[in-house]
Amino acid sequence: MKKYSQICPECYHENIIDEVDEKFKICPVCKSRKIARQKIQLIEDNNYEKEDEERVKKIGEEAEPVWEDICDIHNSICLKYMRGIINLKFELEIKENDSPCILGRNAFGKEYFQYDNRISNEHFEIIMEQGYWKLVDKESTNGTMINGKVIQPNIMVELNNGDVIKLGKTITSTVLEVNIDVIS
Repeated sequence: MKKYSQICPECYHENIIDEVDEKFKICPVCKSRKIARQKIQLIEDNNYEKEDEERVKKIGEEAEPVWEDICDIHNSICLKYMRGIINLKFELEIKENDSPCILGRNAFGKEYFQYDNRISNEHFEIIMEQGYWKLVDKESTNGTMINGKVIQPNIMVELNNGDVIKLGKTITSTVLEVNIDVIS
């Protein structure tokens, strides 16, 4: 059964619907009417389960995902959202076999990044190369910083556990923390 997602631009609550015709006109969480103008996106996972729907609802409310449970697969990197204008707590996991992976408003992570216009459509790329995770800025409009240092476009920079990635250079830019789970 196909499921669709519609995200409120005010509170960033993700609403799950069964049919395109069931599009929300008013957000059930913040009562904003701006949700009516938002695109509906097909959730690509055909094995969508009820527990996934419950997890999505809880993320915006009170539950914080357990970091260890999300990163229990070896040879993966998790990017944990720390702060910015996005009102949801989330983690993005990239496995070694998904490398290279481009992130941005129209790429991986788009369900979270799509409403932050300071993030480029294809902002940065994560690559597993020779056993190390690396980041490449994809000539993003507002730039990428790692631990406070600006990354030059198209230059690979090695990532380490605990690194802080900032997408843009403003105080309210999206900030992600790196958690690497690699078996040596």
